[in-house]
Amino acid sequence: MARQRSEAGLDRELADLPPELRWREWMRRIEAVLFASASPVPREYLARVVGQGASVDLLVEDLAADLEGRAFEIAKVAGGWMFRTRLA
Repeated sequence: MARQRSEAGLDRELADLPPELRWREWMRRIEAVLFASASPVPREYLARVVGQGASVDLLVEDLAADLEGRAFEIAKVAGGWMFRTRLA
């Protein structure tokens, strides 16, 4: 019940933003979900925080590219994605 209420107030489409800013906001949302999770997050769960026109796979790819050269990375694990420490 609480999940339905919180999802009802989440503007997934972000129609008031220009496309570039909308994409960045969707990336930030995915990053926040992955950061907060201790286990791999499946595509279906990530799709709940972005708009209908968003490709979760492409958003994750762009986020991974943004993290290049940083101490952590996004890894595909057990059918989902998660943050992990980058191996040297």
